[in-house]
Amino acid sequence: MSTTIPTAVSAVLWSWMLQPTGIINHVLHTNVIWTGSEWPAKLAIVVADTWKTAPFIALLLLAALQVIPRQLYEAAKIDGAGTWQQFRAITLPLVRPALLVAVLFRVLDVLRIYDLPAILTNGANDTTTLSILVVQAVIGNLEPGYGSALSTLTFLVIFLVAIVFVRLFGVSLVQRQVGGRN
Repeated sequence: MSTTIPTAVSAVLWSWMLQPTGIINHVLHTNVIWTGSEWPAKLAIVVADTWKTAPFIALLLLAALQVIPRQLYEAAKIDGAGTWQQFRAITLPLVRPALLVAVLFRVLDVLRIYDLPAILTNGANDTTTLSILVVQAVIGNLEPGYGSALSTLTFLVIFLVAIVFVRLFGVSLVQRQVGGRN
């Protein structure tokens, strides 16, 4: 499973596969320099990151699906609910918290991504991320104050995105006490 492979190792594997003489060009019968221009480089990073993290998302959603009682679907079927109605009334509401966690984890991972674009493109071709800028500022330019400011900005952006996602999905962060019970 790809989630057990460290991202740096995965990035090196993808860089080998994305070489002009690599397996990707061979299978697709193309001659693309994947990390040589903006859109192929971005596509390569998206595909590699999706390949790396899709199993984790699938496991989160599978776990959420497995705790839904079968009796709910049986009762809905007896009441005449179709597949789409069962999905809207049973599956989606009960999977919503896990879906929030999955989407939130992915968005937060993408906002702080460093190793995959750093190894595949070194930030070239408009694939520089905030995390790459932080490392360049602190190590490359010897500007720790600027790097710290970028790190703080990255944290604030991630924090605000997390709050927005939680609000949009309508999941309460704090359990409210009703009638003296939790």
